[in-house]
Amino acid sequence: MAGYYPCEYEPHALPGKSPERERGRRKDRAQRISLIERLAPVCGRVLDVGCATGSLLEELRSKGWEPYGVEPDAASAAFARERLGLDVRQGTLKDAQFPDEHFDLICFWHVLEHVPDPRPTLAEAARVARPGATLLLSLPDPESWMAALFGPYWCGWDVPRHLCLFPKRVLARLLAETGWSNVQMFARGGRHWYFTMSLENWARDRRASFARIICRIASSAPVKALTLPVYVLFERLGRGPNLLAIARRGESSPGIGGRKS
Repeated sequence: MAGYYPCEYEPHALPGKSPERERGRRKDRAQRISLIERLAPVCGRVLDVGCATGSLLEELRSKGWEPYGVEPDAASAAFARERLGLDVRQGTLKDAQFPDEHFDLICFWHVLEHVPDPRPTLAEAARVARPGATLLLSLPDPESWMAALFGPYWCGWDVPRHLCLFPKRVLARLLAETGWSNVQMFARGGRHWYFTMSLENWARDRRASFARIICRIASSAPVKALTLPVYVLFERLGRGPNLLAIARRGESSPGIGGRKS
C-alpha cells in the first residue's frame, strides 16, 4: 500500500509548501479544536491516531493538553518529533504500546477507513483510554446523498486507500463491541470540496470539453455560495458527506469480537 501514499499525498505534505493548503488546514484545525473544546472541556492526555505532521497536537499543547500521536508515515512522524517536539510514534496504534487507561481523549480524523483491521484498532483504543474518556472519529459516510448522487465517482470511496467504510448502524455496533458506549452520530462538513472532487472524478471518464467546463463552473465562488443551503439541508437530515461519531469509554473493555477482557 505504500505506493498509494506518495510524498505529495495531501495529509503528509509538510507545512509551508502552499499558502492555499495552509489556509484550508488552519480552518480545519479550528473546527476540530472547537469541537474538542465543546466535548472535552477539561484538558488531559490526548492521542491523535494518524496525526500526520502533528499540527493539531501542537495547537492542543498550547491550550493545555498533553499530546501524543501515532503516524505510519516516517517523514511526517519525524517532522512532528524533530521540528515540533511532540511525542509521535511511527507505526500503528498497536505498535505504539501505550499503557492501559492512559488517555482522556482519542481522535481518529479520517483514519479508520485506512486501516486494514478496524476492529482490533478500536479495541486497542479502548484499552489505552481511561474509563469515561472521549472518542472522536470522523470518516466519509457511504450513506450520504453525495455517495448516492455520484455512485462510483464519489471521492469518499478513494480506492484503494480507503479499505473500509461503514454505514452508521454498522459503525455503532462495532464501537459497542470494542468497548465504547453512548455512541452518537452526526453529519459533518466536507461540503463543496467533496462535490467538486467527485465531479472531477466523473469528468475524467469523459473526453468531451463540456465536462471540463462543468467542473470549472462548479468550482467557482458563486456556485459554492448557491449550493451552501443544499449542503446544510442534507447535513441536518443526517446525509452529509462526512460522518462524525462521538463515544465514551465504558467501564470494561471487550476484547476482539465482543469478548470481555
